Amino acid sequence: MPRFCHPLLMPRPAVLQIWLGMMLLLFTAITVAGTVTRSIAAPGTEISVDVHAAEGDTLVVWFPPETGYQSAQRRTATALAAAGIEVWLVD
Repeated sequence: MPRFCHPLLMPRPAVLQIWLGMMLLLFTAITVAGTVTRSIAAPGTEISVDVHAAEGDTLVVWFPPETGYQSAQRRTATALAAAGIEVWLVD
């Protein structure tokens, strides 16, 4: 027998997409002034990292897809930083 679950407790994919879209729109006004580009020296190469600093104690190390970062991914990193999650975009 299926148990009843409130729709807000188990969002459907469409509801989740709408919610994420609204959050992205909310955070698009946030500037990227808090983003700092750093270089990490590695044997034989140098790695560039865009750091979206945050006050929280969680770190996301984000590696690019084959096509490189898109503007939506950078906005998401900024929104996560505003929510207290530090994000490092490795390039």
